[in-house]
Amino acid sequence: MDQERTQRRGSIPLQRLLRWNDPSKFTTHHEDLATQQEQLVEIIDQHGFNWRVYAVAASGFFTDSYNLFVSNVVLPALAFVYWPNAHVAKTAIYINLVTLIGSAVGQVVFGFLADKYGRQRLYGIELFIVIISTIGFAQCSRGIVHTFSDGTSEASMSIASWLMAWRFVMGIGIGAEYPLSACITAEWSATQSRGRMLSAVFLMQPIGQLVAWLVGIAALTGLSKYYDFSVGVDNSGNDHVAVGIDILWRIVVGVGAIPAAIAIIFRWTIPESGRYTIAVKQDAKTALSDTRRVYANPPASTSAIGPDKLELQELAPNAMPPHEYLQPNRQDTPQPSPEPSTRDEENYTLDLPEAGEGHDSAEYELPHDEKAYTQFTRKALHQYFIAEGNWRYLAGTSLAWLILDFPYYGLGFNSASTMAKLWTAQRPPSTSATPSWLYASPYGDTGTVSSVLRANAKETLVTTSIGSILGTLLLIATINHFDRRKALVWSFLALALALCVFGVAYLYLFHTASHAVLIVFYAVLQFGFAFGPNTLTFILPAEIFPTKYRCTCYGISAAAGKIGSILAQISFLYFDSGDLSEPDSKSLGYVSFLYAGVMVLGAVVSWAWIPTVQERESEKPYRLRTKTLEVMAEGEEGVPEEEKVGVRRKLGRLWNGVRRRK
Repeated sequence: MDQERTQRRGSIPLQRLLRWNDPSKFTTHHEDLATQQEQLVEIIDQHGFNWRVYAVAASGFFTDSYNLFVSNVVLPALAFVYWPNAHVAKTAIYINLVTLIGSAVGQVVFGFLADKYGRQRLYGIELFIVIISTIGFAQCSRGIVHTFSDGTSEASMSIASWLMAWRFVMGIGIGAEYPLSACITAEWSATQSRGRMLSAVFLMQPIGQLVAWLVGIAALTGLSKYYDFSVGVDNSGNDHVAVGIDILWRIVVGVGAIPAAIAIIFRWTIPESGRYTIAVKQDAKTALSDTRRVYANPPASTSAIGPDKLELQELAPNAMPPHEYLQPNRQDTPQPSPEPSTRDEENYTLDLPEAGEGHDSAEYELPHDEKAYTQFTRKALHQYFIAEGNWRYLAGTSLAWLILDFPYYGLGFNSASTMAKLWTAQRPPSTSATPSWLYASPYGDTGTVSSVLRANAKETLVTTSIGSILGTLLLIATINHFDRRKALVWSFLALALALCVFGVAYLYLFHTASHAVLIVFYAVLQFGFAFGPNTLTFILPAEIFPTKYRCTCYGISAAAGKIGSILAQISFLYFDSGDLSEPDSKSLGYVSFLYAGVMVLGAVVSWAWIPTVQERESEKPYRLRTKTLEVMAEGEEGVPEEEKVGVRRKLGRLWNGVRRRK
């Protein structure tokens, strides 16, 4: 009888059917994956803020921030040593430009690679790039320098070229960290804790900037015991001081390799994202196993999914799964146990339905017979982005980030020049021969290298770091109490108004006894950026897109932001023939009005093309519940008509609302 059954058409050995890869013989593989995905989300959502995941992501992003903004600390020192006679610090702007270009490249390339090959395969690679480039940057040299009798000199190497080359490489590593840190955090976070964890990771940006300045102050203080840094315009015959400043900037830059090395150690402690493993690799067993490794001690479960089902992946390959997994159309309620079987399980085979019995034979196809899942085919890309209309999501997050970074980096990336304008009651004394490191300072010709470096640190800490840290902390505390998309829209508008006020105040109070008002306004702006779009544009792209495209879309969005920052740097070079770089110029007041108009555009883009990531609870409409990443992954196809994005749709609904009120 058994031999006859084995020879029947469509028969499959029972042992093969009972392998973990296909625990349910009566449902399709995709139905089974959906069930496993629900279990995975259930495991994660039983927990709150995960400090282990946070340490992995935050350590990398802290490294990013330190190495990105360390240029503000060391560029005046570089100018003192290598360009002592340059009046305008164009080389410093070029160094910032290549860093931002490298960041944009790293964001796009590593975002794609993380989706194509997995997050774990890239864990630490970007940090190795940062470490290598940091060491290379810190060892840059002019080579052999020969000084002629007329005072001119010739070097065997170009220090500026080497600095820009290494900063470009460092920029690639810095940019690569953006999609990895954000997506690691989003995919390992419990749904309700996702916003807090992402904003807490972003807190590392102002903290990294703060630490860079503190390291600069510490290095300056320490080296002051051995070098006399009270040197001003006339630094001839003070090569010993130049040696000390040269050591200082190399120390400050080199310290950036330390947090990168620590972050690599953290990266080794976490496996591949379970969401990626199950959604892209379609390996439910490994996904559940890795997730349980990260969440090793789950709290008391209130889940409707029983513990026996969550433990299924631990069964031996030939073991019998719980009976409820073998039921067609499995429900979460227990099923009656079958009568004990006396058949030989090793030789017993299960008959598949014959053709024509009303069943699709593909329904019984086993997982290993399926083709590998690929998300970057032309058909798949067209289906998600074009046919389903999700290109609007990508356009919304990218344009919002670009618009945000244009004024943000325009105000803050060249902090020495901006701070000098805010912190002076009158035009600093200077001439066309004043070197750039003094020209872009509150002291002019009366300053020393020590006073300039200390003033840059103090002014940035007070004006930028404190406001940014406080704004991000407030957002962490309140992020689950308001709609994130609406908050992005309104914060863009609020900053537009604040920039207009700042612009007017700047034009009237610049270089007056009331200049302290400008310092307060600028600090408020930094608080507003952190509490609003600067943090929210970092968070939303990690929540909106499906796992198969999350890092790619995040990288594209972040790279668009870097394009905005590149445009801001170019404006410093070419706006009114570089007038923005002049310490006694009022151009920053007029540019603030331009920034305000750009922020209004950001509000429009966010309103029209960014979807909501939260929903109101039916029982308590005043409370917001964060949507799961799996719900957000459905895109435009999974939301009701009233939540679909698009300019015409939004305007149409707005017009219908106005007509109903009439």
